Amino acid sequence: MSPGLPLWFRQDIPDGNVFELLRRLSAAKINTVCQQAHCPNLSRCLKNKELTFIILGKVCSRNCRFCGVEKSGSLNLSVDEEEPSRIAGLIRNLG
Repeated sequence: MSPGLPLWFRQDIPDGNVFELLRRLSAAKINTVCQQAHCPNLSRCLKNKELTFIILGKVCSRNCRFCGVEKSGSLNLSVDEEEPSRIAGLIRNLG
């Protein structure tokens, strides 16, 4: 990084724990805003076990212009009845 950049601009390099948590999220079919929006702070948040979940699938029903999360538009979204228990299980496992 350039020495002229502020310290807050520098991001942590993901470690094995971050990749393991990403694998667990994928395996459990749990969606997070962090992943869908390609957040630059993803590694830091996952290291701290701070997640923001997207419920009812991986798309958002809102249409915020500034956000990188995929928009549902006019899609007919289905409900995954098991999603709440998968999220609760992951939270329980993360402590």
